[in-house]
Amino acid sequence: MRYFILIALISILLNSVIAHDDLATCEKPDSFRFGYSDMPNYAMMISPQGDQLAIADDAGIHTYRTDNLRKITTFNEGNFGGLAISWSSDNHYLASYVPITGVEVWQSDNTLQPLITIPDPIPQQDVHTLKWSHDDTKLVLAGEAPTQIWDVDNDKLIFEMPYFARDPFTDRKSMTHSLATWSPDDRYLIVTQYENSEQVDVWDTTNWQLSQVLQSGMDFVTSLDWSSQNQIVLAGSGLRNATDVEIWNGDTFELEMLVPGVIAPFDVAWSPSGHLLAIGYPSEKDEELHIFEIASQSFIARFVTDHSSVRDIGWSSDDFVFARTHDGKVYKWNLIDNCLAGIITYEEPY
Repeated sequence: MRYFILIALISILLNSVIAHDDLATCEKPDSFRFGYSDMPNYAMMISPQGDQLAIADDAGIHTYRTDNLRKITTFNEGNFGGLAISWSSDNHYLASYVPITGVEVWQSDNTLQPLITIPDPIPQQDVHTLKWSHDDTKLVLAGEAPTQIWDVDNDKLIFEMPYFARDPFTDRKSMTHSLATWSPDDRYLIVTQYENSEQVDVWDTTNWQLSQVLQSGMDFVTSLDWSSQNQIVLAGSGLRNATDVEIWNGDTFELEMLVPGVIAPFDVAWSPSGHLLAIGYPSEKDEELHIFEIASQSFIARFVTDHSSVRDIGWSSDDFVFARTHDGKVYKWNLIDNCLAGIITYEEPY
């Protein structure tokens, strides 16, 4: 029975989840890969080395190889995996935010017991973002509680951003931060203000002082990322700007480029080289994942996800792009021929 279900799913996906606008043709069915999970998931993260991906669901944190989607192992098996996850750059640590419990930091060689547990900053006020610094020494927690930066090796709080600090650049009252990411050299940390989310704060990590404020043309910044080419991408929504994606210079902190859009994206992610940008959209759009090339300033691929909104995006080291969707599946696309290359799914009850 499972064999026939598998064949049917492959047939459906290869005919419905393909590149649009005649951008390319599909891969051959024998190169298609399936991975399996037990249930829909809440978060996905590709390792910085690009060889593994992790998904969190009600039964733990599951890791898979990105090349063939084969399952590697499960951390915290049988327990809630978390709402946000993050890999260290050497793949040695995996952090997961579990409400009330806090942030559990796992070592790659111990799936049963976390190395440390960072207390939940304020219980029942969720952490939306976990991000390791590139040198693997610090972890930022951003969300509905004050943003915290932790020294993981010494299990020590380094800095907590003021809960009601007045912004010296705009004279506005800064509250908590929803999103955060590090510059490539870890010199800066950028965060979006939770109550004033069109504003992006740039913090100098050498002295933990507010260095710059980026005023986006959006009402709400819903996603951000900092590329290896030192470009910052901000995505969001609002009526003040006809675009949904802005690209800023990470050296001068000036706006460089506007990427045209017609609907607010849910997530954005740079490719490892920093030359491609993946933009994920809600399911109201005909194609839920777009690939934008910086050099040509044009879209080079558009994909559909069976009409389910894109929630998380990641890239493997060989430039395959992955997207976790609202229905709890993970799609993998090949940019060589712009076609679906695999999917991690769960078996529907029959």
